[in-house]
Amino acid sequence: MDRVSAFADYALALEKNDPLLALAVNFLDPSRRTRMLALLALNQQLRQIALTVAEPYVRASKLNWWHEELTRWQAQAPLHPITSVLTGVRLDREAINAWIAALHALSAESSVTDLETLTNALQPIARVERQLFGYAPNERFERALAVLNSLHDVRGALAAGRLLLPLDTLLKASLTRADLTDPLKIKRLEPQIAELARQLRVDLKCAPVDRLSALHLSFVRLRARQLARSPAAVFADGAPPLPLRSSFVCWRQALRWP
Repeated sequence: MDRVSAFADYALALEKNDPLLALAVNFLDPSRRTRMLALLALNQQLRQIALTVAEPYVRASKLNWWHEELTRWQAQAPLHPITSVLTGVRLDREAINAWIAALHALSAESSVTDLETLTNALQPIARVERQLFGYAPNERFERALAVLNSLHDVRGALAAGRLLLPLDTLLKASLTRADLTDPLKIKRLEPQIAELARQLRVDLKCAPVDRLSALHLSFVRLRARQLARSPAAVFADGAPPLPLRSSFVCWRQALRWP
């Protein structure tokens, strides 16, 4: 199988697992669609390794391999199907090193004490995502994106024995870590998650520079709105149904930028 065909499998799985993403990319022309899916797949691939691979040695080996692959990618000699279809995207060595170091640090922690600690741990990863999609530097946006990503990854991290919800959030809801397997008990967390998602919607304000980042921003904001309305989606098997006007939001964003 050639690398382009192999990437198509990654893209299909990505869209299948994230209906909101599938909706957003429908409004991009084919060349931009491939780039956007590849960037998201790359970002998700590394986050999943750090958060869902349970065996420490395997997790570290995978992250180290990706460190080498990102260096090969920037030297225009990639081996992986995802990086093979990504051209014209530049990350300097410092950004790559910081990205992998943050993923190693995140994978070493099974839980965090408070939201500030969690945000600080995830912000270097969100900073790379911001750079990949061409946003202007904006720390408030990076921190909001970091928290939103953590909420999106909660379920997979729990399955691997990690907790992406701050421990003080659990204490406020009178919950223990073991309670997160009980659908009735986790309902106590819904008001706090909904409030957090509402704040994220306020913070996710950054002027996109082209149609690629405009579409990325539109579905990032829609994801925050989904969580504000249906906080139980953090623990659910699938995302809640999208409102029909979400299509209009993505279409409008696609037309706004040349």
